[in-house]
Parts: sequence; C-alpha cells; structure tokens
Amino acid sequence: SCNSSSSLTFFAIGDFGNPTKEVIAVAEAMNSYALEYGSPSFILGLGDNFYPTGVSSELDPKFKVAWSDVFLAHQALQVPWYVILGNHDYMGVPEAQVKFTTSTKNVGGFWRMPSPYYTVSWNDNHPEIPHNFIDLFAMDTNGCQGHVQRSHPSSIEHLQEQKLWLRERLEHSSAHWKVVIGHHPMYTKGRGHQLACVRLRDEMYTCNRYNRITKRYERAQCQGFGMENVVANGGADLYISGHEHVFQHTNHRDVQHVVCGNSGADIRENEGFYGGKLSVAHVDWHDQTNTYGFLAVTLTVDMMTIKMINASG
Repeated sequence: SCNSSSSLTFFAIGDFGNPTKEVIAVAEAMNSYALEYGSPSFILGLGDNFYPTGVSSELDPKFKVAWSDVFLAHQALQVPWYVILGNHDYMGVPEAQVKFTTSTKNVGGFWRMPSPYYTVSWNDNHPEIPHNFIDLFAMDTNGCQGHVQRSHPSSIEHLQEQKLWLRERLEHSSAHWKVVIGHHPMYTKGRGHQLACVRLRDEMYTCNRYNRITKRYERAQCQGFGMENVVANGGADLYISGHEHVFQHTNHRDVQHVVCGNSGADIRENEGFYGGKLSVAHVDWHDQTNTYGFLAVTLTVDMMTIKMINASG
C-alpha cells in the first residue's frame, strides 16, 4: 500500500504513551507536517506505548485515552501504525497490545502489532525495482533490559531466537531498503541506559558478576546479544529506536542509527532529557537536547532523508 509516486514517507515516534500537553503538541506537529507534505504511508510506534505500566488488557481505556484520542483525532494520522513493545509495556500485560490488533475496539484497524516481532513489506511500483521497495523488521528488544529479564525470564531466550530470525530474514530480503526497529538503541550517551544498549549491541561486554566465594562483585566478560553484527552484516540501512528521550543520529558500519524517544510522555529534565550522560560514551552523532518531537523519514530510489521535527515545527 504505497504511493506510486517516487517517494515514500513514514513517521516514527517513541515513548509516547501518556497524554501530556507535550505529547498532544507532538501529535499536532505530526498532523501539520502531514497536511503540508501529505499523510505518511505508515507510522512506527517504538515502544513505551503506555506509561507508566503498560496496559492491563485489550480493553484497557489507555488505548483510547493515550493513543487514539491523541493521534487518530487527526485524520491525516489515520494510517497503519506498526507498533513494538517497550520496557514499560512489560510492566503491564504485553500480550494485550498484540491482542488489541484484532480487537473490535481497534477502530479502523490502525493499530498493528501482529506479534511481539514481525516483518512488513511494501512494493512501491517502481518499474526499475522488481522486488520490495522496503522491508520493515520489527523487533522486541526487551530481553536486554534488567527489570524485564527479572519479571519475564523468557524474554532473554526470545531475544536470542529473534537474533537468528532477524539474521535469516535480512539475508533473504532483496528489498531496496531494509529498516529495523527496536525499542532499545545500540548507541547512547545516556548513563542509565548504557548497560542494556551495550548488552543488546555486542557479542561480549564487560559486566559485574557476583563471586560467591569472595562475596564481591567482580568485572567479568558476559555474553551479549550481538545485534549490531546481525544488522550490519544483514545489510540494514536504518535502525530506529526509542528508550532514550532525545533525538540522536549516528552512523556505524554503514547503518544509520536514529533514536527518537522524546515525544514528551515522560521527560527527564537534566542534561538534555538523558537523565545523566556518560562522559566516556563518545558517540559521534548529532543529538538535540531538550526538544520533543517525531521523526519523518522519506525514501526515494536513491536517497534516504531523515528529519527530526520538534513539536514547535
């Protein structure tokens, strides 16, 4: 379901599940942009879809109050929303967000989370491209987060399964553009989120392990999920995440890494919404501090344009 014109635009928004005045302003900015440049083909919801503790069932009023009343109130945003789970969603009943996809309460069927991880493809009627214009790979990265590992131990195994799944899917994809989304970034300057991101990104990482004999924590090498190797070796063009409440962009191993968890649902008020920066995490990127907004990505046959748009436009 794409425009037959030469470009496709989609929006992305992360950490948006709270109808604050900031989130409402971001929804209005998305609408203004859509009215000026045309509705997006789809919108990506990057997790932490409902604060503070997810939803309790597919009948939870938060679907209406924090999502459809805020975003679908704008007709230009009544397009497919491809949504993934964030760590706050795991504080409720994560399966309820999957079930909502097929619920009669999902008016218009705009909420789409067919399972915790999935793929979606578009053909864009480009005569010079006989295969898919874009393949989207939607991940559930929450197995890298400590509190989710403790509350849902199976999340670790699920993330390991997804690693194999993603490797295979990327390998077999002949799409012109390959876009991977996950709630957790692989690179961040945020102090509090460093461990989960490194654990997701690297095959091995330095951790503190408890020694039962000395009764002390000691530095050790722990096994990570190695997701960067999968994404880079699989030829992904773009990895989009939320979790850190800022705009970030960096390029690693020919993959553009973009973060946009700054919808204003939950604002960390110091050091540019990071809630504390890690001075040793020198990541070569463009980041914007203390603004909330959304991402607009436009793809043509030969170009990807990523715009970080703050709520004031």
